[in-house]
Parts: sequence; structure tokens; C-alpha cells
Amino acid sequence: ITGAMVSAETQDSTLAALGIVETVDENMASAGRVHAIEQGCDITDGTLIAFGGAAPLHAARVAEKLGISDVIVPNGAGVGSAIGFLHAPASHENVRTRYLHLDALNVDELVTMLEEMLEESQEIVRRAAPDEDLRQTAKAFMRYAGQGHEITVDLDLDEILCDPRPDAAHLQKILEEAFVEEYRRLYGREITGLGVETLSWVATVSSPTAESTFEASEIPEHRIEGHLTTLAADNSTGEMTTTTVVERTELANGYVVGPALVTESQTTTFVPASYSAWLTASGHLRMQGQDTNADRSPDETSAGLRSLHRDIMWNRLIAVVQEQATTLVRSAFSTSTREAGDLSAGVFDSQGRMLAQSVTGTPGHVNSMAASVSHFIDEFPVQTMRPGDIYLTNDPWKGTGHLFDVVVVTPVFRDNRVIALFACTSHVVDIGGVGFSSASSEIFHEGLQLPIMRFATNEVFDPNVVKIIEGNVRDGVQVMGDIYSLAACNRVGALRLTEMMDEYQLTDLDDLGQYIIETSRLAMLKEIGNLPEGTWSASMRVDGVDQPLDIVTELEITAEGIKVRFDGTSPVQPHGINVPMSYTDAYTSFGVRCIVGPNIPNNAGSLEVIAVSAPSGCILNAPRPAAVNIRHVMGQMLPDAVYGCLAQVIPDKVPAEGTSSLWNLLASGKWDDHRNTSFMMMSFNSGGAGARPGQDGLSATAFPSGVRNMPVEINEVVSPLIFWRKEFRPDSGGDGEFRGGLGQIVELGHRSDGEFLFSATYERVQHPARGRHGGSDGLPGRLSLDDGTPVPAKGNTLVPGGKHLIVEFPGGGGLGEPERRMKEARLRDRRLGYVTS
Repeated sequence: ITGAMVSAETQDSTLAALGIVETVDENMASAGRVHAIEQGCDITDGTLIAFGGAAPLHAARVAEKLGISDVIVPNGAGVGSAIGFLHAPASHENVRTRYLHLDALNVDELVTMLEEMLEESQEIVRRAAPDEDLRQTAKAFMRYAGQGHEITVDLDLDEILCDPRPDAAHLQKILEEAFVEEYRRLYGREITGLGVETLSWVATVSSPTAESTFEASEIPEHRIEGHLTTLAADNSTGEMTTTTVVERTELANGYVVGPALVTESQTTTFVPASYSAWLTASGHLRMQGQDTNADRSPDETSAGLRSLHRDIMWNRLIAVVQEQATTLVRSAFSTSTREAGDLSAGVFDSQGRMLAQSVTGTPGHVNSMAASVSHFIDEFPVQTMRPGDIYLTNDPWKGTGHLFDVVVVTPVFRDNRVIALFACTSHVVDIGGVGFSSASSEIFHEGLQLPIMRFATNEVFDPNVVKIIEGNVRDGVQVMGDIYSLAACNRVGALRLTEMMDEYQLTDLDDLGQYIIETSRLAMLKEIGNLPEGTWSASMRVDGVDQPLDIVTELEITAEGIKVRFDGTSPVQPHGINVPMSYTDAYTSFGVRCIVGPNIPNNAGSLEVIAVSAPSGCILNAPRPAAVNIRHVMGQMLPDAVYGCLAQVIPDKVPAEGTSSLWNLLASGKWDDHRNTSFMMMSFNSGGAGARPGQDGLSATAFPSGVRNMPVEINEVVSPLIFWRKEFRPDSGGDGEFRGGLGQIVELGHRSDGEFLFSATYERVQHPARGRHGGSDGLPGRLSLDDGTPVPAKGNTLVPGGKHLIVEFPGGGGLGEPERRMKEARLRDRRLGYVTS
């Protein structure tokens, strides 16, 4: 490992090698954490089992990072998969999907179903184990009513299958308590007042498993010193350390203390300095570790390794916030969060500077949240914060742009002082007011306003605030459920951060934070330094509501950074399409970052060198109390506005214009004539993106927002609407050397032929996405009923019973002269139906 792989700072190949191994171990541990969250389980009390040729070399270090103190390297680990298959007990898992709300529990039906499942599995397992005493277990996949993801809950079959059968109230209590206990263990709290539902049931029957003698194996009395030694890098100091080398068979009568290498024919096991290793009675190698971090002075760590650890901890922070975001998705109630990923998550230093953001999330949330945390600190200085405090707001000017986005901030304490803050945001399904439309003319029409406030003390939510929220929204269950999920994901982030700081003996994040911010800032300045200095301008006309609007952009590049100004842009409008400055800043800086330094992590440092301004009173810097309900309609056009300038600077790097602004499907009404219940469906959808340098544009893809299109199946579950069509829109992408991405066609109607209200919030209907460098424009969007009646692109339309709504999404602009498009590409487009001529 030499040359480019060696750190320019240390020029030490040993340290570079150690860095590679440490990074690999960190990535494995991060994957383990995320997988545990996705499966709804806690792995810290478990035993890590390493099999395969390479795993034993990494096992102990990965276990340390996961907080696991017990490691087993089975006998024959190099062929462990084959041995495991041959020795595994005969087992059969029977899964049935049967929805059950615990309030409507039918004991006889449940018991009969489980007995049938167990009987079916027993019949299969008996063929392999006819005379064995079989083991029976059961699990249920459960969630709070309204959530989108379940957690796995172990069932007590003795309580369920007892004779006489339990009564419904008793069994409901048992199941609810088991669920709540597991939910609290995973997310730190329960949600009161909500019912519990089960979607699937699992019954497993297996033959006996041989007793795992290593579980009860204690460390032997005799210590083996070993006759051979070698040098190996110590991951705690970065120095080459004398390391004992022993054959696995030598540990039959004693133990070895790390650092040590245990060799055998198929693999080698590394025993770190904090571990002891010995053989169990059944021949398995067992390692147990002690927490030696508290005993090790930071001064013992070499300067080179400390530098290496900073980069590893930086990556670890990114993994921590990704786990934070995954927790939010897994525990959320609304489809916009759990299915579309309309959220953000990040960790901030005690000054409110963003150090890392999750990969899952939207630029409008992430980059505006980056500025939001400082507003929380202004309102509640860190010196006044206490452990267990949770803060929130939906202030559009101090949050992420409109009332639908709730920002939750949680301080993290160490030695009785705030060392970090976790923040997250998600779009709640309702916030009262006129709903998600352009119909408002001021903020007071748009719903409940929550100023920056302390929402929880000692992790107990303020019941009065909860009542206020529930009393002012149309769906209190989903809204409060998502707010609880926001708090839960911050809690998980705080726990993982504390684990990392324990591992690396950090008392605060000051040095690490400064390193992240300064490294990112300098990296961005280096990228900007490769661009010519100067000022460029561009303009873009958009549809607006009453009249077309102009977004006028000026971009200046200097050695100190990039400045984007929107002087000359149209003024504030009497509709909810105005944009707070925080949201303008978010999408403008994102547009720049997509082209300049796209591989540099997004944080306070990389954002610092991009300055965005707009005159107060223009539509991109709307002051309170302007209406900002659907600020995304204008805000998501800003990357295209920036690209109009950058295309003059680096023409070979910039895509054509795309649909840009989301084409969400928002419908509401009654389920059917027989029940007086309402529905509200918001489905994230997108038109075509602009053609890219060297590639066609992405079809039906949400750029720049990054949210996922909503699955039709989910929409049809949460509403009475049927999606009769959802297909690419032929010929909608602009022609060019590289074709613009296609829009889509969606046709929907009420399953009971009832009427429903449709709220449109669309751009690119009068002014389509423009092509670039000779490429053609994409097709504009269009809305109509199935009888040809036009439907406006902004505002509410009552779709009559028996009628279908047809939404034709815009296409992206083409890039380059159409004559330069390859013949093979045109033939492929026609073959796939992307174009018709």
C-alpha cells in the first residue's frame, strides 16, 4: 500500500493499511446498526459469530463498535456455512398474513390459526425428526394503528394456547404489553391512546438444538504466553506492537491475552489488546472483551492515528445520522415520510453548525434545517437546556419553509453540558387551515403555527401542546404519531453518538467539528478555484397563478466563494407560492453543490462558501405574514435558475431544465356512500428530469427534491381511489443529442364512482422545461377529465362522481443538437415506446 493510498500527511503505509481496515470495520458495523433498526431489534446483548476465512480477522473490532462484548469463532469457521447447514436443526417457519386490531381480538380465531400453523409445521419437521421433542415458538409483526412499518414481537405460547383458553381482555392485555415493552426498548417511549394492530403471524417448529457449551464456558485459569511473536498494528495507538502468535490447538488448556493472532488451516483470528481468547469444550474459539477505553490516555494514540480517526469518526457521524433517518422512516405514520422519504436528519455541534446529514432526505429540508438549529439556540441558549429536553417548531422562517414541516431538536449531554444537537424534519399530513394548496393569501390561513418551544421535559411531552396540535389538525393520529417518531429518531442518534464518543474517548465534538467544517470549506474553495472568476446572469419565466413570473439570477464567482443574487425577481404574490429566504437558500445552494464539489460532504463548511441573497419582498424572500403554503412550487425551480448561469461557465457539466417542481397528487373526500368517513391522500410524483451531459434525462424522477414516487398500491390502501393508468408519457422528453426524461400519465377515479376534491399545485404547464445547447423543450404538463374537460394547474377541482382525472406530467428538456443523437438510441426509444416517430 503505497503511493496514492498513503496519507499525504503521514506518508506511512502501515497507518494507511490500518486506516483501510478500520474503515472496512466501521462500514460493517454501520451496516449492522442500520440492519438492526430495520429489523426492529437490539443486538448489543447478543454474541457476534464470525465464520468464513476473513471474518475472524475483523470480528472483535466490529463487535467493539457494536457494543458487543462476546465473540465466537466456531470450529471450522472457514467452512462455517456448510457446517452450519449440515448441523442446523430441522425447522419450518409458517407465516400467515392476517390483519387483526387488538381491540377486535377474537380468541378462538387466533388460537385456531396458530394451532393450524404449528400443526402444519410439525408435520413437515416430523419427516426429518420423527422421534425428537419439537420446540415451538411464535412471533407477531405489530405496530401502532396507522404506522407503516411493524416491529417483531415474541409471543408467549403458554399464555395463548393454555387450557382453558384465555378470555379476550386478558389476551389483549398480554399482547399489548409485549408490544409496548418491545417498542419502548427500540424507541425509548410508548404512544398512549393508539390502538395496536398485527399484520402477520409466524409460527416456527424445530427439532432440538444442541446445547451451546460455549455460552457457559468460563475463561481457563492457565494463561498461554506463546512461543512465537510478530508485529501487528494496534488500532488503539497506531503503533506496531509485539503480538503473540499461537495455534488454535494450543488454547485447549489455557487462554491468550491480546494482542494475539490465533492461526489455523482455514482462517486466522485477531485478538485485540482488550480481549482474551480460549477454546470452549466443543472446540469453539471464544473471545471476551473489556472496555479499556477509560484506561487508555488519548496521549497514547499516535498523531497519525488521531488524524486517521478523525476521518473515520466523520464517516461514523454520517452513519449515525443515516441510522437516525432510518428510525424515523421505520416508526413514522404518514406515507410522505415512510414511503416517499420527505424528511431530513442531521447532527450539529453545540454552536448549531451542521456536521453531518443523512443520505435519506430532501435538499429543502436538509439545507434549511442547517440554518434552523441556530434559531433554536437563539431562543433557548445551550446553557439553559437540560437532559430530556425536546424542542420543536414549524415556523416557516425559522424552520424549513412552510407550516407542514415540523422540526424537532434534541440536545445531547456529556459531563452535564451540551456537546451536540440532533435535528430532524418531516412533512406532516395536515396542519389545519386551507390545506396543501395555493388558496391562502397570508400565513394565518395556512394552519396551526408552532413557535420554537420546549415540547418535552425529561422526555415527557407537554400534554397541553399535544392537545393544541390534535385539536387543530384533521388527522391527529398521523400528525402526533410523526412528531413522536421525530423525537424517537433523535434519541437513537444521541445513543449512537455517545457510543462513538466512548469508543474514541471524546469529551466533546469541538475539535472534530472544526476539522469537518474547515476541511469541507477548503475543499469547496479548491473546487471553486478551478472555475473562472466573473459574473453571469440568466432568467427563467414560470407559470405563477394569475400571471407568469420571472426568476432573475446573477451568479458571481470569486476566490472567496460563489454568490447568487435574485435581484429583479417578481414580487410577493397573494397566493401560497411565496418562498421564505431559508428555503430559497436551501435549493439555491443545492443547485450549486450538484455541479461544484458534488462529492464533498454537505455540512456547514461546504455550505459556508455559497452566499444567497434576494430582495425582501420578492417572491423568493417573502416576509411574514406572506402565504408560503406550497413554497416548493417556486423553490424547487431554483436549481434550474442557477444552471442557467453555470451553463455559461462550465457548459459541459450542466443538464437541461426539467420538471423540477413536484407534481404531487392531492385528493380528499368521502370513502363511499355507506360510511361517513373522510380520506386524504397525498402522493408524491414527478415529471421528467432534464437531459444530462452524456446521458438522457431520468424519467418520472423527482429532481431536485429527491423524494420517492409513491407506490400505487399504497395510495389505493389509504384512499378509495383507483389508479387506472400510471405509465410513461411518450414523446414528452425534449429531443436532443441526449433526450429529456419522460413525464408520466396517471388516470385515477373513485372506486365507488363518488366525487372527490383534487388540489393541483403545478408548474411547467404554460412554460415547459427548456432544452439546452440546441436541445428541444420538453412537453408541458396537462390536466383534464376523461371527457376532455380541462382542469386548472393550480387550485381545487371537484371531480364529479363517475369521472376520471387524467394528469399528464411534463417532460424534461433535451441537451445538444438533435442531429447528433446516435441512431441506436433513436431505435431503442422507438422500440421501448418512449417516442412514437
